Amino acid sequence: MERAKKLADLLSRVAHPFRRLAEQRNVAVTEDQVIRAIIQRIEVEGEEQWGEEEGVSEETFRRLVTRLKWQVRQCGLTPDGLIRGHLGEVRAILLMKSYEKLGSKESSFLRESFISLGMKNVQPGVWVLPPVRTPADLSTQDDVKAWLRQKVVKPVRKKVDYVFPFVALVDLKRVAADRRGIRKMPTARTIYSVLEPEDVVAASEVYSAMRQRGFSAMDVVLSGNLVLLASAFATEEEVQSIAENNEEIMTRLRRSTGSASVTLEDLANIGPEIVAASLEGFVQHPDDTAKRLLVEVQFWMRFLSGSA
Repeated sequence: MERAKKLADLLSRVAHPFRRLAEQRNVAVTEDQVIRAIIQRIEVEGEEQWGEEEGVSEETFRRLVTRLKWQVRQCGLTPDGLIRGHLGEVRAILLMKSYEKLGSKESSFLRESFISLGMKNVQPGVWVLPPVRTPADLSTQDDVKAWLRQKVVKPVRKKVDYVFPFVALVDLKRVAADRRGIRKMPTARTIYSVLEPEDVVAASEVYSAMRQRGFSAMDVVLSGNLVLLASAFATEEEVQSIAENNEEIMTRLRRSTGSASVTLEDLANIGPEIVAASLEGFVQHPDDTAKRLLVEVQFWMRFLSGSA
């Protein structure tokens, strides 16, 4: 009974269509306000929130890019492309470990230390510390060796024997990788396939590149992006399913409405039964998900008009 009551309440909140905005850009809020609303609307477990006084800092952009991870992939940004487009050096630490034992037994202590530092495994024994995590004050061999002993070896607190055939501080602009015809194999990884866009340059730079491709926070919201809308309430598995099947879901919506595109404004005037039908087969409870999606649409329509 309680569940039915909640669903009835949700339905009543999305039953009334909104007046369309005269122009997509005829909104009463700024880009910065949309950025903060996205961050605050989509809760990330264990992440500390902040007050209204904080501006759009690098940390704000980091949180935004985390929430727009699917859109980052959708707009075609790649680590290699961002590295090539960066004005200065893009430095990272490359490391190879060929031996690790504690006494006579195999050890994984150093591997655990690598992971805790945010290093990514490229190939068996080959690791990379992403540029955004590489200390800016490293410049000489002695600097790198001191960092290695202090940050990697010392935290282990055990007498682990090891061999690092090489540890190098490199500019990834000078590093090339290549592969052909190999897909789902662990050893098919390249240095660029283990890094994310936000690993190689500052999050603000990732966002700037997104905006240049028409994927600003405002653009994503106005487009009625279902992945973003679902991120506010759905499980990670449901969001992933919606993301992977987004093209088919949008095709169903366009077919049902007879529209060439379905934006946030269009969603505001579509009934939940149509949205539910488009989600059929992709989420466990399409009726529930549709109603909650339209509640998110309602929030953003109010927000963009300055009445949220």
